[in-house]
Parts: sequence; C-alpha cells; structure tokens
Amino acid sequence: MPELPEWKKGAISRMGMGTLNKVFLKFPGNVLPPDNWQFDSQPNRPFGHASINLDPVYASMGMSWGSGDLSREWEKMEDAEIVAAGMTDMRTSYPEKNLPNPVAFGITRWNSDPFARGSYSSPRPGSTSEDYDLLAEPVGLRLFFAGEATNRDYRSTVHGAYLSGLREAGRILSAAAAVSGSARVNTVRDGEKNMIVRWSGASGKTYQPQGSGDLKDWVDVGQPVPGTNGVHQITEPLKENRFFRVKVD
Repeated sequence: MPELPEWKKGAISRMGMGTLNKVFLKFPGNVLPPDNWQFDSQPNRPFGHASINLDPVYASMGMSWGSGDLSREWEKMEDAEIVAAGMTDMRTSYPEKNLPNPVAFGITRWNSDPFARGSYSSPRPGSTSEDYDLLAEPVGLRLFFAGEATNRDYRSTVHGAYLSGLREAGRILSAAAAVSGSARVNTVRDGEKNMIVRWSGASGKTYQPQGSGDLKDWVDVGQPVPGTNGVHQITEPLKENRFFRVKVD
C-alpha cells in the first residue's frame, strides 16, 4: 500500500481517542424505578451510573460507567470487581430498593479492544473541526475512510458512523463509475451550509446529477467551472447522508 499523504497523516496525529466503558447489570424482575433514565455521578463514588428501565425490551437494566483514566484502569480489573463497584453505585443511589445481585452482566473494554483502541474520537489541543473533514477525504480512487471520526457534524456517535458509511458508499460508486469511463463525482464543503458537487466527463455528452436524498433527477445540469477542461458543478444544501452520481445521456 502506498504511504499516506502528509495531510492525512497530520489529521490522524492531531486526533485523539477517548475511552468510556460501561457495565450493564440485569436484575431479576422489575426492581428499578419506572423512570426510563436516572443519572447520578458523584466524585466520592467509583463510577458514575445510569439506571435504565425500558419494558419490555430492557426491563430492569442498570448501567454504571467510567471515562478517561478511570475507564482505562477498570480494564485491568476482574469482572467481579467491576460488577461489585457498579452495584455499590446502584445501591447507594437506591437505598430504599434493597437491590438483589444481578442475574447477568456485560462489560466493555474498548481501550483494550485491538480493533477499536478506544470508544470515540477526541480532538487533541491543536486539532480543529477541519481535521474531521481531512480524515474523511479519500486517497485517490482506492482508499476510502468511514467512521464517526470522519463525520464533522455527528462525531463521537453511532449515527455519525452510520451516515459516514452511506457517504463512502456513494464515493465508492462514483469511483467505480470513474474507472469504467463514466463521470467522476467529487463533493467539497462550501462553508457550513452548502456543498459543491463537481464532475467531469467527455465532451459532447450531457451529464445530469442525481442525489440519494430524494432520489429525483435535478433539473439543473450544472454550470461550467471557468478555467477547467469540462468540469461542471452545482451547489446543494449540506446533508451528511447524501451521496451523488451523474447520469450520462
């Protein structure tokens, strides 16, 4: 594989990785309060906690969590120690409930996961929002990047990762079209609200852009870009879950 360009390596080096781990505690029966969520985080307790009671899917499920250095420390602990610390939090929060021991539990160790090495992106000092855009930029027509760290607007979220996958699927389709001789499409951000869609193709043909958001052909077939050889463009509202293709007539 060719070495990554300097702009890509720079964005990677400036971006950090945060860690947040959770222990999920399943109780027998509906022993927690009926409220869907209750948060409680105090400095004199080992972890923060949230209780969840979402009948019938997640009935009587408790959760405790830790972040940062604390979260990395608990990855060195045995399961029984983590469960005990989580139960200390839960019982302190609900002294009137006399909570029983959990019948099942689940524990995350994201920092130790060789395929993750953390939970989500975390900008370091010196990093800017532009680095998210640089992380998202493909390298040529063969190397594409997805994941929450490539989504400026929905960073650090599951839906941000999902939307980035849709975005890259569109780019891969466009790249495949370029390799096969059809129009190559490129999208660039134009400020905070718009994106510019550009494409180029053979002279003497009509190229009509299409977007995945509404699945309708656009009437505007694009404006020529001055000083280029056959490049056209349009400007569209910025939508992270939209990708583009160009129909050749």
